[in-house]
Amino acid sequence: MSSKHLNPALAKHGGQPQPYAEAARDLWDAGWRGILPLPTGQKAPPPPGFSGAGTGKPDPTLAQVKHWVRSKASGNVALRLPDGVIAIDVDDYGAKHGGETLAELQRELGKLPPTVRIINRDGASGHWLYRVPEGLKWPNGAGDGLDVIQNRHRYSVAPPSIHPDGYEYRWELPDGSDRTPSPGELAELPAAWVSHLTGGETAREPVERADIDVSGWLEEHGSGDMCRAVRAAYAAATAKLARLVSAGDGTARHDLALHTTSNLARLGVEGHVGTKAALDAYGRLFVQALEEERGRDARTEYERMVTGAIEKAVTEGEEGIISKASADPCLDLAGDSEWPALGRILSRAELRELPKPEPLIEGWLDLRTSVVVIGDTGTNKTFAILGWACSIATGLPWLDNPVLVDPTPVLLVVGEGGSGLDDRIAAWEAANGGVSVDENLMVLLQPSSINDAGFWSQLAEFAVAGGYRFVALDTFSSLAPDADETTDAAMVVRRMSELAAGIDGTVVLAHHTGWSDKGRARGGSQLEANPDAVIVLQKADPDNPESVVSIRRKKVKDGPSGEVVHVRRAMVAVAGSCVLELAEAPEPSTTRVDRLESVRRILGDHDPFTLTRTQLSDQLGGNRDQRAALIQRLLDDGVIEMREVAAPEGRSGVSKKRLRIGLVKP
Repeated sequence: MSSKHLNPALAKHGGQPQPYAEAARDLWDAGWRGILPLPTGQKAPPPPGFSGAGTGKPDPTLAQVKHWVRSKASGNVALRLPDGVIAIDVDDYGAKHGGETLAELQRELGKLPPTVRIINRDGASGHWLYRVPEGLKWPNGAGDGLDVIQNRHRYSVAPPSIHPDGYEYRWELPDGSDRTPSPGELAELPAAWVSHLTGGETAREPVERADIDVSGWLEEHGSGDMCRAVRAAYAAATAKLARLVSAGDGTARHDLALHTTSNLARLGVEGHVGTKAALDAYGRLFVQALEEERGRDARTEYERMVTGAIEKAVTEGEEGIISKASADPCLDLAGDSEWPALGRILSRAELRELPKPEPLIEGWLDLRTSVVVIGDTGTNKTFAILGWACSIATGLPWLDNPVLVDPTPVLLVVGEGGSGLDDRIAAWEAANGGVSVDENLMVLLQPSSINDAGFWSQLAEFAVAGGYRFVALDTFSSLAPDADETTDAAMVVRRMSELAAGIDGTVVLAHHTGWSDKGRARGGSQLEANPDAVIVLQKADPDNPESVVSIRRKKVKDGPSGEVVHVRRAMVAVAGSCVLELAEAPEPSTTRVDRLESVRRILGDHDPFTLTRTQLSDQLGGNRDQRAALIQRLLDDGVIEMREVAAPEGRSGVSKKRLRIGLVKP
């Protein structure tokens, strides 16, 4: 292996190569669209839903690619080839003899013309890219050491990706250059090769699309109100268009329109109703967005998109590529599309098929759940949540509790304190052997209020696009300064649950405790009643900043609760911040025992149920919050209780009722 083939990008970005960030823009500008990120230094896996067997896999949008440039900059590059392009993958090393197989085929079928190659070693090995007729069925393999990469099978690892062995992928053009080529620069695969690789078929033109009256077809097959599936597709497309208009991104608007018309046309062929209304409505928005730039041409351009999309979809429906139904698939036995306000209407069999929660961090967090984490100021809520996030991002245990999924992207949504967050992450990395979380951790700092429905729709789209399966919101008050923690609590928790289902993951919200009871959430009771799980952090000694903190799994809807771990902060000098470490359970506080005895003594010195709560608190003395918390805990435990008693007659001569506190358990 020549040293010139080793990765020269290692000297960039402080020694960290950035293959995806370096390649994405050049590939997009050259006309490639299937630009997918891979893990750093690896050849798999790409993001789910964009590659693999089958038809209809979408290309990423420009917005998704831009997102990956930020979040997966150091990742390798997977190039999913467009229909009309294949790569002959030649493996000619070790026990693989692709070079010999290729030479034999060239003797039989004729010499291959020079073309663009992707290579990472000398010799015949590499991906030989060719333009081919669309619509043909290609084999996956072509002999010993030869594979055929195509739109529906595999992808090319593109330059400047780094091979797991450390050397770099690079372009090799017929003119000897190594620039990024366009698909149009590829040589055409000779007809004899096309015929051989497609099972003896001669090369033919792409499948002719159905010649139909588009307006008539839409009236017959696409009329009516939008069904659930069409409405969802239309809503998603209009939301994306609004953001692109705001950003002034004309190229992405065009790509989105192509994707939207194709998607809606496929839904219409599948039997969904309302595609005409959706296409018409989206067309008005598209033309309005572009009319200042293109005038009447925008309407003509959109009409061409609709015509092409419907002709293609109808053709694929006639060939069996798209499944057609005799009735709208949304009109199932429950008829849920007729009653959209009723949500999902499920039979018992469908209920059994709903995904169940699965462990994420053993004993603490589950997938597909919403979790509210509550604790007073100084109880290390952020340190706990950050520890979960870093463990999930790397697959390392959290305080000896194993992470039960492969390393997965995590998203921190932070309302304040972003300046110190990097030091805390660095401390966690240093405390865990220097492992890096950079590839799988992203932060959103000071977004709009989580009390805003638009925030949740954009967060859901962003999280799905980035493959984030853990989203943490820190904290309720800093992320929703305009919210009422009592009246808005239920809606926030519902949005969390919807997001958890949408990302097939876990959504965590950090929140403060009540003013008097440090064991329950401040605000509406829905903050504990509605989420799938509640985790409470409490100091053993509220007056001691260095006190041991208990982390308690207070509630779990579908599993055991009660798990408790004790932690304290430990300084990591090299990072200038702290991490949580396990600590011994503290001994029962003698101060608290003394205070309990004080309550008993004070109440015993008075007639039963004659003191008010305030009077008892005043006689206890000491820290006000601690007094209030102690009284509330004794009330919760049934040691004392409040009763309504008759008050002496006042000046009016009327006897009134009032609350008094008394001892129940001596």
